[in-house]
Amino acid sequence: MQPSDAAKDPPASAPAAPLSLLADFSDALVVCDRDGRIAYLNVRAERLLDCDGALALGRPALSALSLELRGGGLLDERMIAELAAQGLGREVVGSGMLLGVKGQRRMVAYELVSLGEALLILLRAEADGVERGTLAYRASHDALTGLPNRAYLQERLENLHRSAEAQHGIYSLLLIDLDYFKIVNDRYGHATGDQVLAQVARRVAHKVRELDTVGRWGGEEFLCLLPQVGRGQAEEVAERIRAGLEAQPVEDQGRQIRVTASIGVAAYPDDGLHPDALLAKVDAALYEAKRAGRNRIQSITRHAGNVFAIANLIEKSLKDNRVEPAYQSVVNLVSGEVCGAEALARIRLDDGQVMDAAYFIPAAEQLHLVHLIDHRVIHSAILRCVRSALGGGPVPAMFVNFSADFLRHPKLVADILHTVKEQCAVCGDYVGAVKPLVIEVTERQFLDDMRGAREALKPFIDLGLRLAIDDFGAGYSSLNYLAELPVSFIKLERALVGRITAEPRVRAIVQGIQELAADLGVITVGEGVERPETLQALQEIGVDWGQGHLFSRPVLDD
Repeated sequence: MQPSDAAKDPPASAPAAPLSLLADFSDALVVCDRDGRIAYLNVRAERLLDCDGALALGRPALSALSLELRGGGLLDERMIAELAAQGLGREVVGSGMLLGVKGQRRMVAYELVSLGEALLILLRAEADGVERGTLAYRASHDALTGLPNRAYLQERLENLHRSAEAQHGIYSLLLIDLDYFKIVNDRYGHATGDQVLAQVARRVAHKVRELDTVGRWGGEEFLCLLPQVGRGQAEEVAERIRAGLEAQPVEDQGRQIRVTASIGVAAYPDDGLHPDALLAKVDAALYEAKRAGRNRIQSITRHAGNVFAIANLIEKSLKDNRVEPAYQSVVNLVSGEVCGAEALARIRLDDGQVMDAAYFIPAAEQLHLVHLIDHRVIHSAILRCVRSALGGGPVPAMFVNFSADFLRHPKLVADILHTVKEQCAVCGDYVGAVKPLVIEVTERQFLDDMRGAREALKPFIDLGLRLAIDDFGAGYSSLNYLAELPVSFIKLERALVGRITAEPRVRAIVQGIQELAADLGVITVGEGVERPETLQALQEIGVDWGQGHLFSRPVLDD
């Protein structure tokens, strides 16, 4: 850890060593002027002190460095000034405790070297870096790729944001998602998929600077934190990563596997003033990149800005209790009687107008707000069922949407489960073992995780709620649902229903679905019924129930 002998005893008039020559020190290095302010620190020091070098320049060294010296005293401003004034070659060597800003303590060897009216502080951790296999490493790194994991990235982002906020600095995020990665797993197996992820991780890490942080965000997603980088430079880095992945296939067991990536870009402070806002925006930018065809980069666009304006409206409406269900009738196609209703989300605007879900649900999906909307609508629908039951009249089936986003929030799910139990107790025996509430899930939501679907829905099914598969026939392989889940209703996708009068093949498909459902004792519901000829065709096929504007439009409760 010694500087060169030439650096110890040069003539008194010798100039201080150029800072560029100090970058190659193998230890953490901080250079302070005689006023105790940071003039330079290398990458190892940034990592050890968990600070951003560019933002630390000019700040008091003691704001980033708290060192307990041998004997118990702390390195302070007086000692820094005295050592810096000693001229060339004065050294203080020992072992002490480095105190982190979050209270963590780490034993280090230190060397304080005076160098012309400056002080070099060299630090070496007793166990430099986090060793593989330790509990600390396993807690902060992804086992497959060796990159920092999501928890570490979130902590690092918070630190980066605090530093940028304090110094009026900038930084950017890249969110990288491998295109069609499921096909790789399905075609070559998960072992090859793991090799692809590991190789991609190494390539991405080699495309960024040493002070940048690359980690595995989850699944086939990687997050890059780029300190001191604005949007334009971040887009250049993203394009370098994208082009590099596209140009060189991944090799595994003699196979060459082509890999491409979609990348979202977001920059502080232009795209958000808080880490959560930036994460939401970089996720939305990634969504736009994939929607536009994949294998491309995407920053926040004017369209995306409209998305966030709608998101702000959603959040304000939730706060003001203006997200409400509108109820659309479901009709028995044999008797013509109303036998149910579906609760559909609406926003009641300040001027009394009502915003249809088609205008705000896409934005809610992009920014992961659907769970809040679902929770509000489901809760209101439950209370409406209770009012109907206690009123002594018939209690029709009440269809409510349980999105995958909602089911990923255990606290909200638990609250709805508690509400169902509580309100069922209020109703007593008015309803019976089979409850009027019907859970709608879209067929594509659980296609890859049938076991997860069963586990998420089982508590509700056990209580007597029934299950409906929405958008059945929309292009996904949904027959497995009928085999694996206790499905009571199939809701035929509206586009399919709209084609049965003009396309004989589509009519034959719907006829086949109806016959299968009848054999299984499952009730079919035709959605999007808007014309009399569509109704007649559904009745001829034998579809049980229908829903659409021909019968009624969605109506808010007064």
